[in-house]
Amino acid sequence: MNFLNNMPVSRKLFAAFACVLTAILAMGAVVFYEMTTLDKAGAERSAANAMVRSTASAEFYLARQENSFRGFLLTGDEYYIERATAHRDSFKTAVKELADLAPAELQEDIASLEQTADAWFEHVVVRGANLARNPETQSRAIAMVGRSRPDRKSVG
Repeated sequence: MNFLNNMPVSRKLFAAFACVLTAILAMGAVVFYEMTTLDKAGAERSAANAMVRSTASAEFYLARQENSFRGFLLTGDEYYIERATAHRDSFKTAVKELADLAPAELQEDIASLEQTADAWFEHVVVRGANLARNPETQSRAIAMVGRSRPDRKSVG
């Protein structure tokens, strides 16, 4: 304590001011770090939200494909096959958006999803529509969307 008593007032003020400036700099560094962390978390949340939107869109269009196929089975109207094909294109667009947003570790799962959906479309919609167009095989096409759903046994 004797050391401070012998120090000139100007040096005491300088030392006190240096301590205050050091505290301000330390607080500024902490605030800067926290702001950077918040910005990063915001960007990650934004990317995750975009992936959720793309996933929901893909799910919606996949369901619309099946509903359109059911519409074809009920009515025999080719319009519904055209709708199923259009919904498939929208599904593929949503899956591409998802793949563009997803991290590398999810790319294989997304590719597998797309391959499974393609196999389902080919097996159920394309082959089912061909079966449904023939009155003798129409019941087999209807069974593709019934409770037993043979499409689930043969596709992933």
